[in-house]
Amino acid sequence: MTPIEKFVGINNVAAPERHEPGELQAALNVDLDSTGALVTRRGRAALTGGAGEASSLWQAPGGLLILLDGYVQSLPLSGGTPVVLSPSLGCNDRVWFTEHPDGRIAWSNGLINGLIAADLQSAAPWGIAPPTIAGDAVVGETPYWLTWVRLSDGLQSAPMYCGPTTIGQPNTGLEIRAGFATAVWYAVDGLTGFYAGMTITDEFTFTDPTDRLVTPCHTEHRLPPPAGICLTNWGARTLMAVDNVLIATTAYQREQYDPRRDFIQFPDPITWLQGVDEGIWVGTTKQLMFMRGATLDQLKNDDVRDAPVVLGSGTPADFTLMAPDARPGGAMIGAFCVCGNEIMVCGNNGSAQPLAAGRYKVPTMTSCWATTRVREGVLQYLVSPA
Repeated sequence: MTPIEKFVGINNVAAPERHEPGELQAALNVDLDSTGALVTRRGRAALTGGAGEASSLWQAPGGLLILLDGYVQSLPLSGGTPVVLSPSLGCNDRVWFTEHPDGRIAWSNGLINGLIAADLQSAAPWGIAPPTIAGDAVVGETPYWLTWVRLSDGLQSAPMYCGPTTIGQPNTGLEIRAGFATAVWYAVDGLTGFYAGMTITDEFTFTDPTDRLVTPCHTEHRLPPPAGICLTNWGARTLMAVDNVLIATTAYQREQYDPRRDFIQFPDPITWLQGVDEGIWVGTTKQLMFMRGATLDQLKNDDVRDAPVVLGSGTPADFTLMAPDARPGGAMIGAFCVCGNEIMVCGNNGSAQPLAAGRYKVPTMTSCWATTRVREGVLQYLVSPA
């Protein structure tokens, strides 16, 4: 047995007899320290007991988010009793997470989504759907609209279109919802809803002159974001993928999107999204692309590589611990992904380059779990087949 004086890297492309000193075909149950020495991998400690399958682990600032027994749950990093944060998802499909600037964490499994409070102790729907009960209004000639207004922050839903009714007559039987008020709008021109007032009861009557109806509704077509995958933040928006369509929330309002304009369609299903300073990294089942630009309507496609990006392989990373020649275009932050059986380093400037090209090939897979961490002063990119 030849001792390893300094580990150089994994080489699973060349035959073992052609390896240079310090190269290995595989390295199991070991870590690498900052001097290049191989050290024994750290052990494990159970954070919670009991039966059930845990997956979709995502470390939040205040704890760990997991999919456990079909529910999204939070767990303190020191262990303890998990807190259930979602209804039963009815499946063990991967859950995707991203943290919003206000500390709340968006989650989605492609079928159901929601928002988790920053303290990881409670959750709520992501966005506000329009009302569904029109109430009992006197029939007339003027259409009216109803919207929900969340009392905690004033966020307003898209309107429910109702009527026509008679302005000045009471509308009764409105739905009452805890934490929300009902805003009433009259479409005096038949096309635009103008603000008449709001109520927290089941009744509303407009008593002012009609010339007071001057403020138009600005949330028309603003719907809650759909349940997508590959969640990420980009500037003032949150991004997600629905099959081959990139969906973006409305700028500066992460709980709404406009289905008429807040999207980009790609030829193939999306497997990775990562917002960075100069644009958006997009991986699909056929390509790795960089969409360069500052606003959604100005993005231009830079084709990077005609090879599939593995679903789940993309993860953000800090490149400061990497060698200068391994940083694409000198970028100090960016992301890793697996593209065409190679590990790609993707900078926040839109530059990309493979790691260990010609020396290391990632086994073929269609889906995986990936993350980065720092061990013994070394940045590690970890990938496990799903």
